[in-house]
Amino acid sequence: MFKKAFIYCWFGLLYLPAIWGKEQSPAPSSSAATPVPSGKGADSDKPTEGEKDIEAFREAAKAFGVTHEVKNLVSAMDVLRKGFPASRPVLLECLAKGSPGAKCFALQVLGEQGEAGKDLEVVSKALHDASSQVRLAAAMAIRRLGKDGYPALKEYLLREPEPNNRKMAIKTLQQWGDPAAIPLLVQLLRKEKERPVRNFLVTALEVLSGKNLGDNTDAWETYASDMAAQKQAKALLSVKNPEAETKP
Repeated sequence: MFKKAFIYCWFGLLYLPAIWGKEQSPAPSSSAATPVPSGKGADSDKPTEGEKDIEAFREAAKAFGVTHEVKNLVSAMDVLRKGFPASRPVLLECLAKGSPGAKCFALQVLGEQGEAGKDLEVVSKALHDASSQVRLAAAMAIRRLGKDGYPALKEYLLREPEPNNRKMAIKTLQQWGDPAAIPLLVQLLRKEKERPVRNFLVTALEVLSGKNLGDNTDAWETYASDMAAQKQAKALLSVKNPEAETKP
C-alpha cells in the first residue's frame, strides 16, 4: 500500500510542472492580435482649438443676418470683438459677403483694434461699397488706422456723393494735423456746394494753416500757392553744389 502511494506521489511531481506551465502561459497580447492602423491617428480628425474658435466666430457672425433681438446681436458683437485678432478672418469674411450691418461692425473692430499694415488695404476697399453707411464706417476706420490711409481718403473725398460722409472724412484730415492736406482741402472748397460741408472745409483749413481766411476760396488758393512755392524753394536750397561736395 505504501509502495503504491509512493509511486503516485512521484507521478504527481513529474506532471505538476507541465500543468503549471499550461496554467501560467501568458495570454496572447491584444496589441499583437489587433494591428495598429497606419497613417494619422484618430485624434487627427478632431478640430484644433483654433478651428473651434473660427467656427464659434462664424456662428456669432450669423447673428447679423438672422437675429432681430438686440440682446443676441450684442452677444455676437462681444464674441467677435473680444476674440480679436483671432476673429480677424471672420471679420474679413463679413466684409466680403456680409450684410451692410455686418460690414459696418467689422470695419469698426478693424479700426479700433487693427493695424494699418494688416488691415488698411481691405478697409480702404470698403470706401467703394454701394452702401453710404459702409463707406462712412470705412472712412472712420481709416481715421483710427492713421495717416497711411491718406491716399485712399483723398481719392474717396473727390468722389463721395454723401455730404455727411464728406464732412467726416474732412474731419479726419483735420485731426491728423498734416498741412500736406491743405491743397486737397482748397481743391474741395472750390467745387463744394453744400454749406455744412464748406464749413467743415474752412475749419480744417484754419486749423492746419493757422490762418483765418474764412470761406474765401481765392484767398485759400493764394495761400496754397504760396505754400507750394516756399516748399519748392526750400527743396532747391537743400540741393548741394557738386563742387562743394568734392572739397575736403
